[in-house]
Amino acid sequence: MGDLARRDGDYQRAATICQEGLELWRKLGNNGGIAEALNLLGEVAQLQGAYRQATAFYSESLALLRVMGSKRVIAGVLHNLGKVAQYDNSACVSRSPFGSTTSYELSW
Repeated sequence: MGDLARRDGDYQRAATICQEGLELWRKLGNNGGIAEALNLLGEVAQLQGAYRQATAFYSESLALLRVMGSKRVIAGVLHNLGKVAQYDNSACVSRSPFGSTTSYELSW
């Protein structure tokens, strides 16, 4: 539902739905759901120009995905971090997220 609201451009509603989903996934201890909700929150923040907030959401999602070993999803989140760095001239990430990808992570 949060993704649909995001696609419709209703970013406030999308953020609210994703935040509620994140809270539920955390209560259930479902790391996949947590990572997905964080990634969607990052997308919403990025679309609103809140690049530091987007980076924080993406980074937390990435950390969980790395523990889970979700290589394909890791690549997507790294791409999102790279786009944030591209859009944000203040370089809110300390190094290129594209450069942090190891060949192991992308060898699916």
